[in-house]
Amino acid sequence: MQDLREQQIYQAAIQVFAEKGFEKTTMEGIANQASVAKGTLFYRYNNKEELFVQIVHYALERVFETSQLAMTGITRASDKLATILSVQIQLASQNPNMAKLIFREAWGIIERHPPLRESLETYLHYVESVAMEGMESGEFRQMDTRQLAMSMFWLVASASFSLIYENKSKDHESLRNELTSQFLHGIQRERV
Repeated sequence: MQDLREQQIYQAAIQVFAEKGFEKTTMEGIANQASVAKGTLFYRYNNKEELFVQIVHYALERVFETSQLAMTGITRASDKLATILSVQIQLASQNPNMAKLIFREAWGIIERHPPLRESLETYLHYVESVAMEGMESGEFRQMDTRQLAMSMFWLVASASFSLIYENKSKDHESLRNELTSQFLHGIQRERV
């Protein structure tokens, strides 16, 4: 759980990183945006790289935790995957700057890859486990669950980012239905 100061810093950092990009962002700029002393920032984080990684880690954990909570009582694997899609779209639309960071900045620099990939792994393993449930129950055909999880994450991330970047208005439910149709119907078994 974040304290209020950390939330304030995270929101400011997300905004500055999204507006300026990682390379042009400074700790001083983040401190100014957060209305905190630069020393406060350096007391909590060694550098902007550490702050950036923690922000993305927090965002990916939030997707995972919110998805788990939303799936309470859902039993069909296809409904679970639709819920994960929905949560990911909803969180991206609620925080477009975070969606921009994950899509645009998070994978660009090699040094950032290991800690960010570790954050993504929890989410991917969860999607894989839902796909395995669907295969075991006969709802889904046999498939590469890892590829499915990666495809699903990037499909939703790129669709969400595209809407944000192009400044198009499309409601969460409409995008969810469209992506669910495009994505899930390709993995469900045909009914005889």
